[in-house]
Amino acid sequence: TSLLVLDGKGHVREFVGGYDDWQRQVQLEKTNISENLISKKATGLQADEKPASRRLTYKEQKALEARQKELSELPARIETLEKEQQLLSEKMAENLNNEELNQTAFRLKELEDELTTAFERWQALEEIEN
Repeated sequence: TSLLVLDGKGHVREFVGGYDDWQRQVQLEKTNISENLISKKATGLQADEKPASRRLTYKEQKALEARQKELSELPARIETLEKEQQLLSEKMAENLNNEELNQTAFRLKELEDELTTAFERWQALEEIEN
């Protein structure tokens, strides 16, 4: 005694036994599939918790070191630019002739641009590091 079962996908399977035996076999397969999925998910979670580490290439290591160095130097650079900006602002409050005033104003604009660039770079480096 055996049973031929159409699975609806164009496949025919033969089961030894009757209808009840086939139902038990199908239920057992469903249970096994569910257990496999659960174990794979659990294994996947463990794998996610411990990602496989990969060594950096020489170029990647050098780029990382350069970014870290630049990131560590940026605060001092910004501080220097801000001090110069403050000194020039105080200088503009003094009585200057037109040429000195124009030069000071031009340098202040340059400093403002440099500070903006430095802050943007600092933010970009922080985002890369995190």
